[in-house]
Amino acid sequence: MNNNITVEDIMIKIKEEVERRKSEYNNINLNSNESEIENIEQIDRLSFLFNQESDFFLKDIYEYADFVKYNDIEFVKNIYRGLLNREADNLGLENNLNDLRSGKYTKSDLVTKIRFSKEGRQKNIKLLGSKKRLFVYFLKNIPFIGNFIEFFINIFTLSKKLRNIRAYEAYNNMRYNEILYKNTIIVNSINDKIDKINNVLKTKINKIEFEKLNEILQNKVDKSQVREIYNQITEVQNEIKEDIKELAICKNEFDSYFDKKLFDYENLKKEVYKINQNKFDQFYVDFEDKFRGSTEEIKERLKIYIPCLESLSFEKDKTKIIDLGCGRGEWLELLKEKLYTDITGVDINKIMIKINKDNGNNVIEYDIIEFLKKTPENSVNVITGFHIVEHLGFEKLMELIGEVYRVLKKDGIVIFETPNPENLIVGACNFYTDPTHERPIVPSFLKYLLEINNYYNIEIIRIHRLMDSYNILSDNEIINNYLLNEMDYGIIGFKKWKLLLCIKLFQNMMLLEMTFSSFFII
Repeated sequence: MNNNITVEDIMIKIKEEVERRKSEYNNINLNSNESEIENIEQIDRLSFLFNQESDFFLKDIYEYADFVKYNDIEFVKNIYRGLLNREADNLGLENNLNDLRSGKYTKSDLVTKIRFSKEGRQKNIKLLGSKKRLFVYFLKNIPFIGNFIEFFINIFTLSKKLRNIRAYEAYNNMRYNEILYKNTIIVNSINDKIDKINNVLKTKINKIEFEKLNEILQNKVDKSQVREIYNQITEVQNEIKEDIKELAICKNEFDSYFDKKLFDYENLKKEVYKINQNKFDQFYVDFEDKFRGSTEEIKERLKIYIPCLESLSFEKDKTKIIDLGCGRGEWLELLKEKLYTDITGVDINKIMIKINKDNGNNVIEYDIIEFLKKTPENSVNVITGFHIVEHLGFEKLMELIGEVYRVLKKDGIVIFETPNPENLIVGACNFYTDPTHERPIVPSFLKYLLEINNYYNIEIIRIHRLMDSYNILSDNEIINNYLLNEMDYGIIGFKKWKLLLCIKLFQNMMLLEMTFSSFFII
């Protein structure tokens, strides 16, 4: 340290520094508004980019090009989203990425493999050109011969591969420019934020320095006061550093929010759906009490189905029964009286569930289709659903019939009951008393739906004639057949195991024949 510096020298340096800082302070104030405006514009552009949707869209029909234009993790995830209608699990993602990165499979091979996996066949998403690709995939995996086949295929498709490479290069350039543009905007936004923080820092420091140094000049303070000013400036700098750290934490939380946004949104939709589902629970209980009939009346009507169950080969104490849309539990009570023990009712109405539990019935509050999806395959002997199918749209009805078939054991039975639109009073009037009904289902159409889903020995039982209820009989045959006829009908179908095996074998043979035919035609 130089001991020859005098107090006068120090005062001169201080005056020079004050003037310099004061000049900078004035310049900052003049430019602050313009900087803030530019910063806001950058943040707006950043928000726009963050809110953009992914460029992969779910469709009913796909082409291979919809998937192969993506790469690595994004490529595998999009296959799961498009062909399996779900997100990739960790194990599946890891295995498929290893196959792709090691060169074991090409992109087309991987799409074909997942499309014709067990889960892919169940989803049955339409993929153009998949049958030809399946045949090629099958040939390429033949030991030893497959290598030669793959070599000749590569020779004959060389021009197409070159076009794909050029298209892939163009797509990558486009993606690179998009990412570069996004990164530029993010960097500019961060730089603007840093500039703003620096301006705030300079403003605070300049204010403190200007005031304190003026005080020094006026009072001719000693070195201890200069040290105090320096400490205050250091303290302000530390505060600004803490602000920067907090800003970084906020950015991490912001990124985390966008990572979880879709997941949280789906959960929110499910919760809202549950709330809306249960909003009219009490109304529907009161509605059934008024229009459906008393518990005793319903039990008496349902006795017609007991002989169907007792004719089965299953022992009563080993017969697993699920009643979908169990309502007030009349069928569950009747089954207990007939000494069946393994009985489960499923309903989404909270008040109906409470009524059943108060009566000692085994019930579960759940959506009936979601419940069936969680039920193991070939695990239930009897599935029933009284006056539920008319509440479902066509797609949901098809999904219900398919899930019931999957869950039933061999020789298991399904029983559905629904209003009969062959009765004109029911079809044109009474059916619409219930505001939750979708549309009447004609008996022959419901039977057809069971037939195409491989049910066996399907039988329609028309029940509850209007003429019996009101002791009316007309001499006019048209009136008897269309106005005084049965108001409901039940439909019964079986899952026949041997027939199922034959059908599956036939379907597999047809698929193989179509694959070979389409390959040679193309």
